[in-house]
Amino acid sequence: MSDAEYLSARADHVLICVNPKAGSGSRRRQSRVRRLKEMLVQAGLTVEVHHDLDGVRSRSDQLQADGRLRVVVGAGGDGTLHALLNRLAAGIPLAMLPLGTENLLAQYVGQRRRLSELARMIQAGHLVRRDAGRANGQLFLLMATAGFDAEVARRLSDRRVGNIRRSSYLGPILAAIANYQYPCMRITLETAEETVRWQACWCFTFNLPQYGFGMRFVPDADPCDGQLDVCLFRHGSFWHAVWYTTNLYLRRHTRLKDCVTAVGRRIQVEADQPVPYELDGDFAGWLPLELDVQPQRLTLLMPSGPRGPLEGSAAR
Repeated sequence: MSDAEYLSARADHVLICVNPKAGSGSRRRQSRVRRLKEMLVQAGLTVEVHHDLDGVRSRSDQLQADGRLRVVVGAGGDGTLHALLNRLAAGIPLAMLPLGTENLLAQYVGQRRRLSELARMIQAGHLVRRDAGRANGQLFLLMATAGFDAEVARRLSDRRVGNIRRSSYLGPILAAIANYQYPCMRITLETAEETVRWQACWCFTFNLPQYGFGMRFVPDADPCDGQLDVCLFRHGSFWHAVWYTTNLYLRRHTRLKDCVTAVGRRIQVEADQPVPYELDGDFAGWLPLELDVQPQRLTLLMPSGPRGPLEGSAAR
């Protein structure tokens, strides 16, 4: 599937999936879902709103088999899209109604928060395929990390109720600063030519270049190259964390002698002490971690310049 391919006009069913665990009961969220549905119905599309992530699988499979499925829209943040990716069959088109804190996938596709732009994108039906990462058998869109930031995600998960705001991270960050011991990890990376090993206290693995709070660890990460991008920091302490973060914001972290960046097809992360890991911003488990790439596993709707085959007719 090339970047110039569009859905057919026959694919006229849109499933909007609202994650009940992501604060979906808020009035703002309900209002935006309702308004998007109204826009799409006015454009001639059939829209269903679902609140059961697992139940969307059978409905999307049925519509996809009939050639009637246009897209499954995740109403939430990156965690909602992560959940859908792991529940839906390969080839199901995904889009995001961005209601989360960072909405990193929406940033990647160049999607803004305006509902009218999302409605036009769905009408145009411009499809692309991108790689997905896989961590211990679970797919991820953006990143898999182990260490301090995963400890923050773990503590946030323990106290989470409803929507997450940036201020929600303050307590978990302070608790992690006070308690995290920065265990050393062993990282093994396989490329087509060699196997490389390092030891580090911070491990970041990316499928897409986006990361929260505006930081870019590997700005050239390419979700079409069949590889994962790795960024490692060797030393662990509060002051090392301040130093690394400062250099990340200044875009000069790769100049540091204790920073390693690399690209590989398969990655293994181990530690002798308990170390948490997170996927797409949410706590997912404890090391060891086996990472690889699932080529073109992710099907996305993307904004496009030229009008798609549906936009000129169904929108009237």
